[in-house]
Amino acid sequence: MSANVQIIGLKELEADIQKAGYSARGLMTAALSQSANVLQRNIRQEAPIKTGSLKRSIMTSVSYPTATVTEQEKYGRMVEEGTRPHIILPKSKKALFWKGAFSPYKVVHHPGTKANPFFQRGIDRSKDAMLDPFIKVAEKLVTMMAGK
Repeated sequence: MSANVQIIGLKELEADIQKAGYSARGLMTAALSQSANVLQRNIRQEAPIKTGSLKRSIMTSVSYPTATVTEQEKYGRMVEEGTRPHIILPKSKKALFWKGAFSPYKVVHHPGTKANPFFQRGIDRSKDAMLDPFIKVAEKLVTMMAGK
């Protein structure tokens, strides 16, 4: 799973700011990073915890003009979207066995799992707070351009 933070019209805004003799790239990159960190924090708070691996796998990257938050654990999508009932067969052994199993099994009929949309809940929770860094940048740019 991944989510991108991107400002629509950023190139035009940046060009207008440059015409006025200022540069916004550094400020906007910092705002993208702060916004992505808000999103990462909220998705991590929503992630279910069994071992903590899923929570730790939620990472951010910033490559102007986009910031990305990704979940890198291979089972993360299955947690987010759930799974349908399916059959599990041994890959390299003759039977399946795990700690707590009654005996080895040649086949397991898995009932599927209910979706736990933690990633989407984190996005929904972040929407308002993700705007704050950009509002501060806009205020700073207005102040700079006004000569204060």
